Amino acid sequence: MKNPIRFNSARSTLILFLVIILAIQSCKEEKKKLTEEIPEQKEITSVIDVITNNMDFQAPDTIPSGWVTWKYQNKSSQPHFILIDDPIDTITVKEFEEELLPPFGEGITLLYEGKNDEAFAAFGKIPEWYGGTVWPGGVGLISGGHTARTTLKLNPGYYIMECYVKMPNGMFHTNMGMYKVLVVSDEVSPLPNPVRTFPLQFPEKPVYHLNHRLAQEPLRSQ
Repeated sequence: MKNPIRFNSARSTLILFLVIILAIQSCKEEKKKLTEEIPEQKEITSVIDVITNNMDFQAPDTIPSGWVTWKYQNKSSQPHFILIDDPIDTITVKEFEEELLPPFGEGITLLYEGKNDEAFAAFGKIPEWYGGTVWPGGVGLISGGHTARTTLKLNPGYYIMECYVKMPNGMFHTNMGMYKVLVVSDEVSPLPNPVRTFPLQFPEKPVYHLNHRLAQEPLRSQ
């Protein structure tokens, strides 16, 4: 006859083992569930890269609002810059392409042909909404093969990047396709406000410093 005490002890050990296994498995499932429920924290960048290969802007479609550093690499053989247009709220890139670019292109072409009256008539077709456009900044003129950095603050909204450097025939780069829509989101860049490193003081009245000799001699026309 089997010892009932030993049998009960073995059965109790087995049951305890199974309970422990189930508890561990349950903890793993709960941990996995909690991990899946926690949304992934997306890193908000404070630096964006913009590259020009020819007549283009290779750049993100959406950037955060606030202070953002623009790193602009001009890999083309021509000088370019970035001007940021902030049109009135009802204007999209469709109106920009169909209503604004044609009169600019037509007018500059006629102007370079010496047809001034026709050119001014073409410029007169520029839509009224263009007068409400503001330009909050951009990246200055940069030669091919160089990189420029500029830190700008933009509010959430819809913008258009463009470069209107002229070709030898007078045509603007914008009219040749060098523009891009830019959306500034409600997400805020982690870049802090710039800190003044060099104080500038401006007098109430302009002060002009001239060479002493020039200041003593009267101006003469040639």
